Amino acid sequence: SGKGRPLTHLSYPLGLDRSHHTHHHFHDGEGKLMATLPLHHERADAERSPRLGVLWVPDWPVVAAMTEQGITADIPLAVHDAQAIIAASAPARALGIRRGMRRRVAQELCPELILVPADSGRDVRAFEQVVQACEDVVAELEVVRPGMMLFAAAGPSRYLGSEEKLADSLVGAVAQQAGAECQVGIAEGYLTAVLAARDGVSVPAGTSPAYLATRDIRSLLHAATTREASASWVDLVD
Repeated sequence: SGKGRPLTHLSYPLGLDRSHHTHHHFHDGEGKLMATLPLHHERADAERSPRLGVLWVPDWPVVAAMTEQGITADIPLAVHDAQAIIAASAPARALGIRRGMRRRVAQELCPELILVPADSGRDVRAFEQVVQACEDVVAELEVVRPGMMLFAAAGPSRYLGSEEKLADSLVGAVAQQAGAECQVGIAEGYLTAVLAARDGVSVPAGTSPAYLATRDIRSLLHAATTREASASWVDLVD
């Protein structure tokens, strides 16, 4: 079981069937492991590829800030780093607040906007409740980053009857126990599963290439495990 796993280890993936994966390691300039992403062997039979599930909570830094500070979801709120806005609530977005916007510009545009400094520790602490809710449904899972987790979907979906029932169970558990809205995607391959979670769909076996074919290459940024990794990949996809 994944119970008790420290959430400070935000790497992907651990505990999956390694017979189906090789791994590529990304390091920062100091040699620290930043992310571990799967490189699948080409397989003649797509049906044998492992089914991966991704659970995604949109705007997680905002959700974590609201949870810790007791701010209701109808309040316009944005999380910022030293440079700019990195996440905004739905009410803030409705008022024109966008990621990448300078704080001063955001405040001029929306004087009632609550600005909260980014806090990676807060993001991790708050996500533990989501992880615990999911562990009631899926025994083995891995945190990709706060706001996103990965799990092997084949066993739980067989137990519950279908991938759709598995997704519904996870969404319900997170809503009931953690008070957060989430989306679940299931597919073959990490990137496909990440994008499927953003769409809230299950991509049928063997159809990942067709599903990915219409995607802009910037979709790769959604698979980054940290904001730093995402920023470092921007030049590669522009």
